[in-house]
Amino acid sequence: MATVNINVAVTPKKTSINDGVAFAFTAGTGTPTGVISSDGQIDFSKAFGSGTSVSIVFQLTTPTLTFSSPPNVGTFPLSFFGAANGAKDALWIALQGQNPGIYTGTQFTFPQNALGPGYATLTVVDANNDGNIYTYALWVWTALAGPNNGQRFEDDPRLINHPNNK
Repeated sequence: MATVNINVAVTPKKTSINDGVAFAFTAGTGTPTGVISSDGQIDFSKAFGSGTSVSIVFQLTTPTLTFSSPPNVGTFPLSFFGAANGAKDALWIALQGQNPGIYTGTQFTFPQNALGPGYATLTVVDANNDGNIYTYALWVWTALAGPNNGQRFEDDPRLINHPNNK
């Protein structure tokens, strides 16, 4: 199985939490050139043959977010969002052209402990064998007043599996 390490940086768009955040992606250690773009698109056809399962490991490189304008002023911890469905709440997946949601198919699997310590890492395994293009929504969480009071933010780049029989 191949591994693609993806660094995820999250920054406030402006000074208020209401203005949202921006996501930036970079290739992590050992990730082949061209597989991940700065806007988060993942294209396995650049490096892996059809049927090469790929473990995708997202790593947050931003531990906190700081906002200086109301309604929430201060520095707040940042993590991948994990609720009742665990890692499936942090990474929604759908075929391109459909709206991402909690994934229920078989192309992607979430290993045990898919959300790493402190929810700073998120792992999903892609069988990479169906030739389809997927849309995913990556969710992060900033805790404002304890673990149950915060704000979710979403980014929605594309994931391109290797074409069939190539």
